[in-house]
Order: sequence, then C-alpha cells, then structure tokens
Amino acid sequence: MREPEGRMAIWKILLAVGIMAVGVYAVGETLRKKAPTPEPHISTVEHILSAQRAEQGRLLSTSLSPDMPVQPGVKARSLQAYYALRAYPEAPPVIPHEVDAEIAQTMNCNVCHAQGGYAPKFNAYAPVTPHPQYENCMQCHVESGDDPLFAQTAWQRARPPQVRRSALPGGPPPIPHTLQLRDNCLSCHAGPAAVAEVRTTHPERVNCVQCHVPRTVPDPFERAARPGGE
Repeated sequence: MREPEGRMAIWKILLAVGIMAVGVYAVGETLRKKAPTPEPHISTVEHILSAQRAEQGRLLSTSLSPDMPVQPGVKARSLQAYYALRAYPEAPPVIPHEVDAEIAQTMNCNVCHAQGGYAPKFNAYAPVTPHPQYENCMQCHVESGDDPLFAQTAWQRARPPQVRRSALPGGPPPIPHTLQLRDNCLSCHAGPAAVAEVRTTHPERVNCVQCHVPRTVPDPFERAARPGGE
C-alpha cells in the first residue's frame, strides 16, 4: 500500500508544479501585453540631427524664412558694424539701443530676439539669438554707454577672423569661431538681420557642419607696438 501512496504523492506534486507554471506563464503574458512597446534605439548622432532639424524648422518659421518680405530702406548690417559692438571676436555684443526700466527689470529681450522681425522704432531687423533658452540676458549683454567708468588702458582689440577662406576654390568655407552658444547657425547666417557678408544662400540645409567644419588652428594674436615703442 505504501508504493501506490508514494506514487500518488509524486503525481500531486507534479500537478501542483504544472499548475504553478501555467499560472506564471499566464501572468507573464498578461504583463507583456500591457507593457509599452520599446522604442527603437536611436544613436547620439541621430538625436543631434533630430534636434537640429527641429530648431532649424522653428527658425525658418520665423523672420529667418527666405520668403519673408524685406522692408525697403533698411540698411543691412555689415561685419564692421557687427564687430563694433564687441570688445573682441566672439565676445557678447553690447546692447546698441536704450534699455528702459521695464527691460532692465524683466529682461524680456526674447520678445524681439527669439523670433526676430522688423522693429519700426529702430528701422531695423532684430537679430535672432542663437540661445533663446537663456533668459538672464543682461548677465552677459550690457547696455552701451559713454560714461568713463574705467581707467584708460592699453587695451587693443584682437583681429577678427577672416571669412570665406575655403581650402579649395568653390569649397565650403570653414567656421572661424567656436560653436559654444552658437550651434544654431541660421540665427546668425540667415534672414534679413544677418550680416550681409556671411548670409547663407541655402538656409534650407539642416546639418551645416556636414560641409562647414570649425577651424582647428586659430590665428595667433600679436599685440601691436604702442606709440613710442613702449
């Protein structure tokens, strides 16, 4: 009698294990069906290009669109005017217009400079900022003024970089500056507020650095001799 009882016990254990396995499988299938479908792997390069396309699309939908009509009588900015607002190349430009109390308090500069567009008050196009995500604008950009706040020094401006220095005739010119805070190329190189000498002829292209690459060898800065040989 003991042998049949032992076999019965074994069959009961196997039946219990089978029921548990079926239950685990059923629960797993239910959870699998409810789980969200994993997104396909996207490389870092594709993430960057996707962000660039989104930003270029946003910029082209603003005053940078090549189809935007230009107001007559508005003088285009030149490289000389561009660098006149900067203490040295790549420095943040000073604010060339009056900063009233509201602007100084709220720093709502992006109202004009995030989208660009024609400003009748100044008869000019507002340059589009390449970094509208930074809202504390006057932390880097200050109002221009003629007050003698600082003592006279022997400060001399560094030479601005030359533009359109292609390695080969007809080749794409290199980028003569760093890309820190300047990764949205269209903000400076497209639209009616862009400097005439560096305005792009193909703003519809997205990945600018595919053809234009930053220069790796900067121009050496040599301070000119002061008058009197000092």
